[in-house]
Amino acid sequence: MVVETVAMMEPSTGGDSGIKRKKKQNTDVNKRIKPPTAEELNKLRETENMFLSNMFRLQIDEMLKEVKPKQTTLDKINEWFDKLTTALVQDMDTSNYKKELLSNVNISQMSAPFHLKPQNNNDGTFRFTKPCSLKIVGSHSIGISLMPLIKVDVSIQMDKTFFHKKDYTDEKYFRKKAFYLQCLAKELMKIPDLVENEIQFSYESHSYYSPVLVIKPTGSLGKKCSFYLRVVPESNIYSLHKFSPTINNIDCQWYFNNGVDNNPKNYPTPYYNSLILQDLIMEENEILLKEIIDGNQNIQDAIILLKIWLTQKNIGEYGNITNYILSLCWNYGGVLVTDSTDFTGFAFVRVRLSQRGTYFDFRP
Repeated sequence: MVVETVAMMEPSTGGDSGIKRKKKQNTDVNKRIKPPTAEELNKLRETENMFLSNMFRLQIDEMLKEVKPKQTTLDKINEWFDKLTTALVQDMDTSNYKKELLSNVNISQMSAPFHLKPQNNNDGTFRFTKPCSLKIVGSHSIGISLMPLIKVDVSIQMDKTFFHKKDYTDEKYFRKKAFYLQCLAKELMKIPDLVENEIQFSYESHSYYSPVLVIKPTGSLGKKCSFYLRVVPESNIYSLHKFSPTINNIDCQWYFNNGVDNNPKNYPTPYYNSLILQDLIMEENEILLKEIIDGNQNIQDAIILLKIWLTQKNIGEYGNITNYILSLCWNYGGVLVTDSTDFTGFAFVRVRLSQRGTYFDFRP
C-alpha cells in the first residue's frame, strides 16, 4: 500500500512544480513588459492624426537622421572655426598694407570678384586691416544645416574706421568688400595647414555686388563642409532711411560718363540699396531667428523638411526661395499656436503650407 500511495503522489507533485514554473515565467514576462509612457502615447496619437501610417512616420524620422550632421562633425567644425578666428583676428599681419585711393588699387594683379567699371572712382580710400570679429550665421548657427556638404556662413565684421561716411554711394561700399576679400584670400593662402588651396569666389543671388569667399578646411573635414566668408559692417554705421527703394545712391554722370540728367529722384536704386541694407540688418535678423528657431527641435525639423521639399521641386536655387528667405518667412508668420512645442516637425510643415497664402496679406 505504501508503494502504491507513493506512486500516486508523484504525478501530483510534478504538476504542482509545473504550475509554479509557469506562474514564475508569466511573472517574468509581466516584469519585462512596461506600460507605455506619456510620450509614447502622444506619438501614437500624433501618428493617427497627422501621418498616413506608422511606416510614413518612420520614413520621415530616418530621413531627418540621414540629412542632419553628426555631433562629432559639429564639434570639429566649431574647433576649426576657433582656429580660423585666432588666425585672422589675432595672428594675421597687415602691416605691409598701406592706405591708398580706391582708384589707385592695382587691379591688374588681382582677380577682384567685382565688375570694376567705371574705374575712375577716386573718392574713397582702402586699407586691408584685421577684422573685429568672426561669427557663424545662417542655417548652421540655428541648427538647420544639411548633409552631405555642410554650408557654414561666416560674417567678417569690420569696425567703423574701415567704411567711411559716404562709402555707401557710387559703389565704394561694394568695391571695398571685393578688395578686402581679395586680400584676405592671399592671407589665407599663407596658412596651408588650416585652409585648403582651393579658395574661390562665389556670388549670392548671381550678383557681383555680393561676392563671398569660399574656403575648405584641410583634412577630412574639408570633404564634409565649406565656409562662406562675407564682409559686413557694424550694424549702426549708416542710417537705414538712406536705403529706401525711392532713393538714388549712384551718381549717374559718374556711372554712365556722359551728360545724363543727374536728378537723383529720376533714377532710384532700390536693388543697390537693398544689398547694403541686408548687410546692415543681418545681426538683427540673426537674433530674431535664434529666438524662434534655435533650441526648438520640432521647428528645426520642420524647416529641414521644407528645405528638402524646395530641393526636390527645384525652387530652392538662386532667384527663387533660398534657405535664408525660407527661415525669415517662417518667422514672418509670427509666433502662433503652431509654434507650440507639442507639434511635430511634420505638423509644422502642414500648418505652415496651409498658411502660405496669408504671409503677405496686408489687408486689415
